[in-house]
Amino acid sequence: MKQSIVVAFAAVVFLVMGGAIIAWSVFQGGGVEENFDIIPHFTDESFEKDVVESSKTRPVLVDFYAPWCYPCKFYEPMLREMVKELGDSVVIGKVNIDKNLIGRRLGINRVPTVLIIRDGEIKNAFLGVQPKETLVKALKEHGATEQ
Repeated sequence: MKQSIVVAFAAVVFLVMGGAIIAWSVFQGGGVEENFDIIPHFTDESFEKDVVESSKTRPVLVDFYAPWCYPCKFYEPMLREMVKELGDSVVIGKVNIDKNLIGRRLGINRVPTVLIIRDGEIKNAFLGVQPKETLVKALKEHGATEQ
């Protein structure tokens, strides 16, 4: 009898905690995507114009991410700072690999992955979260200037 009460109590606690975690996740919203109002999102349809064509006049940083990827979220504040610091001398944007196939076409199979593109060519590729200084240095090597 005591053992069945303990098992029932554990099951109730498990269900309540699971429900609380799910409720908190829903309450937090859609994750990475919704917080990038100053960071454009590139799509399969816009990639040629927004990335390849833009890279002919200035370096382009593309962050390939997924909303479920926790390490990808570390880039959010960093990219915002970079946009403010480097301004119009660069293009900084994101590609959601769950919604777009361009990542697969470029051979990207891990997130986060950041590409620096200049003159229509991939100049640098970074796997995993990198320090802001590393990305800024790579952008400056390909023509970015601070505002």
